[in-house]
Amino acid sequence: EKPYTILPPGNLEKLLACADGNAVVHFIDSAVPPEELKNVLPVLKTMTGGFYGFARPESSLLEPDLMARLKRSGCLMLQTGVESGSPGILKRFRKGFLPSTAERVIEESHLNGIANYIYLLFGLPGETDMDRNLTLELVRKHADAIDFMNISVFNLPERSELTERADEFDIEPGEYDADSRVLRFYRPFTETSGGNPRIQARRYLNDVFKQDDDVARILQQTPRWFRAAHMALMKPSY
Repeated sequence: EKPYTILPPGNLEKLLACADGNAVVHFIDSAVPPEELKNVLPVLKTMTGGFYGFARPESSLLEPDLMARLKRSGCLMLQTGVESGSPGILKRFRKGFLPSTAERVIEESHLNGIANYIYLLFGLPGETDMDRNLTLELVRKHADAIDFMNISVFNLPERSELTERADEFDIEPGEYDADSRVLRFYRPFTETSGGNPRIQARRYLNDVFKQDDDVARILQQTPRWFRAAHMALMKPSY
């Protein structure tokens, strides 16, 4: 795990004191560790109009009464990185939880009146249609508890541990042409067998996943601007 710095709850209190009105707080991207989240709940309860943000769907979120405390403190929505319904995929890429745990987090959140916005990731090297079908089954099983959905297709980062260990994961990194108009944060890649999991995933998403009634309904009720999680941090160009 990468190191992180723990700031005292008082820092958040000072920041919120500068906000106009009863601000709604959005924790961007990085999940706040449950133990640290518990420490700031009193501040969030008294100084905000609610909060939402990213959470890893792991067993620590299932601590007795934690979801109820989140709700009482103003938690409006959890953005959970469910990623896949395949135990094999989650284990291979060391996600640190199983689909069964993610399912329990979704249901517990729903039972406590907290909206669920799940993040799914397709196109990881080695992923098969069987793995993708398991993700579809997870969504179908908990469709009544899932409010919103974000579907992504895996990109290989230009620099990451996975890129450095490409051989171990049967990844064949490529290079973009010099004149390609693409963001250089990522690299094209194929599997060493020659397959392209991104193409396979997009075909599955279009032909199977998005054709499912439950998936279609959830996607339809998901605001498009939900995907623009960093809009508030961008400097206007006008």
